[in-house]
Amino acid sequence: MKNLKAPPTTSHNKQQIFIPQNLQTCSHVFLRDDRISPSLKQLYTGPHKVVERKERNFKIDVNGKNVVVTIDRLKPGFILNDDISDPPSKLYSSQTSLTAPTTK
Repeated sequence: MKNLKAPPTTSHNKQQIFIPQNLQTCSHVFLRDDRISPSLKQLYTGPHKVVERKERNFKIDVNGKNVVVTIDRLKPGFILNDDISDPPSKLYSSQTSLTAPTTK
């Protein structure tokens, strides 16, 4: 019994966190809200402007304040340009209008 040893312990709580590659180049990000909230509440707030990037932390503008946030709470935000070549009103103007059927 003196020669028996316990097996080595393992740690199973090491999470692999997915970090998108374009997080390093985007101008805006979405911030995950980790508070307990109702089930239909949005999980992310934003888009927030990126002020400064570091290896594991970003400084972002949240409601006029610079806040330092770890990158595992962020996802890149993609914002459409306002300069769209064909506005939707021009795309649908060439369609024919449907008339209601007449009954006797």
